[in-house]
Amino acid sequence: MNLLQTLKDIDTQILLFINGGHSTLWDYVMFAYTFKFTWIIFYVIISYTLYKNFGKKIWMIFVMIGLTILVTDQTCNLFKYGFARPRPGHDPIIGDLVNIFYKKGGRFGFVSAHAANCFALTVLLYNIVKNKRFLVYMIIWSVVVSFSRVYLGVHYPGDVIGGAILGSFLGWFIYRLTLYTERYLPMDNSRSLSSLSLNNTQLLPVQSALLWMLLLPIMMIQFYVMKDLL
Repeated sequence: MNLLQTLKDIDTQILLFINGGHSTLWDYVMFAYTFKFTWIIFYVIISYTLYKNFGKKIWMIFVMIGLTILVTDQTCNLFKYGFARPRPGHDPIIGDLVNIFYKKGGRFGFVSAHAANCFALTVLLYNIVKNKRFLVYMIIWSVVVSFSRVYLGVHYPGDVIGGAILGSFLGWFIYRLTLYTERYLPMDNSRSLSSLSLNNTQLLPVQSALLWMLLLPIMMIQFYVMKDLL
C-alpha cells in the first residue's frame, strides 16, 4: 500500500469517526455554524470596526477583502475540478456510510472553500489589525466552521486542511500584494497599511460578537431540544 492510499484511508476513518458521532443537538449546531448567513452580523461588526478606526483606508481594505474572497473561491474551484476528488456523500465506496444532515454538496470537495475563505480572512485581517488576541478568536472561528464541514459529511478532513493551508497563503499573498501596490498608488498623507494596528479595546466589539455567535446556536438549539423533555 502506497503512502497516498494510506493517507486516504486515515482521512476516511477520521471522517467516519467524526460524522458518525452525530446527535440531534449537534446536527443543528453544526449546520448553524456552516450556514453562511449565520455570520452576517459578525461581518457587519467587523466592517464597522474597520471603518470606524481606519477612515480613508477603508476603501482599500474592503477591496482587499473582496479580492481575497474572489481569488480564494475561484482557486478552490480550480482545485476541485483539477483533483476531482468526490465529496464523501458522492463517494461510491463510503457514500452510504456517511450521515448527511442537509445535503451532499457539489460533486467534488478538495479543497474546502469554507475552510479556505475563513483562513484567508483570518490571515488577511490579522495582518491588517496586527492583534494576537484577535488572531486567536479568528482561528477558533475558522476551525469551528471547518470542523462543521467534516461533521456534516460534506468534506473529508484532508479537504478542510488543504483549504486552510491554501486560504492562509492567499490571505497573506493578497496582503503582501496590496503593500507592494500601495507604493505606486496616488495616496493622501494617511499612514500605510503596514503601520496600522488595532488594540484589544478597539477590537472588543468584534471579539464579543464572535464569542456570542459561537455560543448562541448551542444555547438556542439546546433549549429547543430540551423543551420536549420537560
